[in-house]
Amino acid sequence: MYSRIKRTVVSGCMILSLIIPSVQVGAREDEGAYVNDASDRIKTQIRILQETTAQGRIKTKRYRREIARTSFSGQCFWDQQRLQAESL
Repeated sequence: MYSRIKRTVVSGCMILSLIIPSVQVGAREDEGAYVNDASDRIKTQIRILQETTAQGRIKTKRYRREIARTSFSGQCFWDQQRLQAESL
């Protein structure tokens, strides 16, 4: 599950890094407001990606804590989580 979130963030950042230069290069001076608006939207998207990643890390820590509490059933729980993540 964590690796899926990490992959999403990496691909999202790669897409954003492709969008930012093309928007800035393609704009003329009279379209300055459009560039500012687009960069604000991109910054918002980056912030949402960062928040999503942080939530994923918190969930992963919580799963690890639950596993540490239970021995054998915890292992079964973790296997189940991994299988769900791989199937998606």
